[in-house]
Amino acid sequence: MADYRVKLLNGTTTVDLYAGAIKLQEAGLSMPPPPVNPSYVSSSFFDGNFLTSHRYGNRSITLRLRATGSSLADLKTNLRTIQRLLDDARKYQVGMPKQGTLLNKGKLYLELQWGDTANQSTYFEIVHGEFVMPDGQYSTLLRAFNILGCQLRLECKPFGLYAIQTIAQATLENMDYAANHNYLDIVTAEAYGDVPALLYAKIAISGTNNDKKTWVAKRSGHRYDDDLWTEGEEETTFTAIYAGASITVSGSDQADAACSADNYHRTRLSLATDVYPTDQDVALIGYMIRRPPRGQFRVLIRAKVVDGGAGGDYSDMSFGLGYSYGSRTYAPTEAAGDFKQCAANNTYEILDLGIINIPPIAESDIAGNPTYQLRITSHIDTNVLSWGAADFDWCIDYFFLLPIDEGVIILDDTDSADVLALDGITDSPAVYKIDGSDNVSEYLDFVGNVFTIGRESTRIWVLRDDPPAGTFAVDIQYLPRFMGV
Repeated sequence: MADYRVKLLNGTTTVDLYAGAIKLQEAGLSMPPPPVNPSYVSSSFFDGNFLTSHRYGNRSITLRLRATGSSLADLKTNLRTIQRLLDDARKYQVGMPKQGTLLNKGKLYLELQWGDTANQSTYFEIVHGEFVMPDGQYSTLLRAFNILGCQLRLECKPFGLYAIQTIAQATLENMDYAANHNYLDIVTAEAYGDVPALLYAKIAISGTNNDKKTWVAKRSGHRYDDDLWTEGEEETTFTAIYAGASITVSGSDQADAACSADNYHRTRLSLATDVYPTDQDVALIGYMIRRPPRGQFRVLIRAKVVDGGAGGDYSDMSFGLGYSYGSRTYAPTEAAGDFKQCAANNTYEILDLGIINIPPIAESDIAGNPTYQLRITSHIDTNVLSWGAADFDWCIDYFFLLPIDEGVIILDDTDSADVLALDGITDSPAVYKIDGSDNVSEYLDFVGNVFTIGRESTRIWVLRDDPPAGTFAVDIQYLPRFMGV
């Protein structure tokens, strides 16, 4: 059975424009797509312009209506009901704060359904509207309390909204090795949106330590399943740099059940006797990525340093990020601030070594492209290590290429018992802590933006500055959006 709906509603009042006293006339609905506001970059050396960004403006929807009433007073009541709804909607939009989700009291929506399945409506949020009477409203038809050709002109948000969808809870590990993964894959059904959907993610943290940093990111489409995780012991090359009398530099893989994949890579600087090391690089570890992901990433490395001397300074032992791609290379320098230090001796933590673009230069569509090698350099500063025979270790558990080109959220000092909510459905998007009843308990400062999820496959990663044994219980809800109805 056909189920046709054309309604105005705000959570309190509903006006049926399909079967009510004011109803849609034949072929009376006009809803062209919203205008696109693109940004282009041009060059005097290339034909054409490059699209760099675009956004949609509001959508204009017009309904041509027939207004009826059982009496003149009833006709006036029907007309004024719509006018009041439009007036309330304007006050809500201008008044702020715009808290609330689909069909919450205050927002005014146009509900549309034109099909053969119940409960498949699409809702357009109305920003502004005008109810315009025809020029001949005082015609002879008025004697029968009829007015033809009324126009409801609506300025709406660009996309139609559907009912919120729920993804089954997934438990993520704080690592990505073998059957343990720090990501969740989402596939949104084609029937649930033709533009990216709005996301709400609830993340319950467990098995971790207090006051640590947390990262959440996403990729979608053909890049969603890129391998972004590399174990420290999966090095391709090791190059000792520091050299001198009574100095030995070595690289080896070591077992540790508390590490990801139960192993880590160790670079060791051994001083056989009283030696004052000078300010320089100690060693370079290369990780060949034969199928490198494409995009922009922050390189997160779980690492520690061990100052084995009696009076040395671990804070002057550091890690730096570099790469090689064909003939193009980059090596970290102190002058550029590339080297990062651990906050404590013999204590693992996740260091953010900076941003990289893969590939660093444009690829060829015809010729084969070179392999990409990510390089981690261990470094010491001038006169920082103690006299005497001692070993100084730079240890790498793993590194993770945190994707930042589609969406990322970085949170400082989240507690081990926190339940986080990344809310991109509510106006305005926010990140906060919630209690056991899913009520907001604290709004959080964060870096980044609450992201959407695409209509194609999407992968969401969660990582926390904690041992790999930590877990995350992740619940996902998304609000489908439509360009066409």
